[in-house]
Amino acid sequence: MAISHSSYHKHSAYLLEYSDIPGFSQVDQKRMAQLMLNHRRKLKADMLEQTCTIGGNQLVYLCLLLRLAVLAHHSRSDHELPELQLQAMDDHCWQITVADSSEHYAFLLPDLHTEIEQFAKWGVTLSVVEG
Repeated sequence: MAISHSSYHKHSAYLLEYSDIPGFSQVDQKRMAQLMLNHRRKLKADMLEQTCTIGGNQLVYLCLLLRLAVLAHHSRSDHELPELQLQAMDDHCWQITVADSSEHYAFLLPDLHTEIEQFAKWGVTLSVVEG
């Protein structure tokens, strides 16, 4: 009940991995913990190998998708969400199209450019296009 908000992703990952959660195997719990650990803040290049070991490329892509979903919804609960379209050109090249008519486009764009750098650490090229 007293988990620090500043590092909640780390604390939550720990709780997911080491708690007794009925209905989930230990492998499932490790996968959920990886999702939680990598859904915000900086991605670490060395975490890619660990994530692949636990859940393969599917888990890597789920982590990256969750990052984009969190980014799109972050602090925008009272406002209309920006219109986004994600297209995977191949496994290592993704394109996100942002409707430039969106009110939140100006706020979202710097965050997306930060994500370009983060995705590159895991070998995925993310490009942002105005639609």
